[in-house]
Amino acid sequence: MADSDPGIGFGDTVVRLYPVHRAAALAALAALGGLNLWSGPPWWTFWPMLVLAALFTAHFMARRAITADERWADARADEIGERSYDRSHIESITDRYTRPPVARRTSGDDRPPPGDGATGR
Repeated sequence: MADSDPGIGFGDTVVRLYPVHRAAALAALAALGGLNLWSGPPWWTFWPMLVLAALFTAHFMARRAITADERWADARADEIGERSYDRSHIESITDRYTRPPVARRTSGDDRPPPGDGATGR
């Protein structure tokens, strides 16, 4: 069996089985929904559908976390920056992280910085 291969990890299995799980989940949800409409109240299929949707959501989130990489993060950051309503705010954040840091004194510190001649040293 391919899952016993030491080169295939849990993350690879999660990504590889996602399309199968998606098709199975959609088919099962459609079948349960149809059964619910056919049988009428008391709508007993709600709970199985909820559990199935929660399991599928967990699989989707695991797949997204595993497949996220630097290229995806850069593309997503660019997309958010392009659609931003407060572009100047995004640009100021970008500037803070791309230019060298500047030493600043705290606002409550009235003492002169060390080595400026005020202390005689």
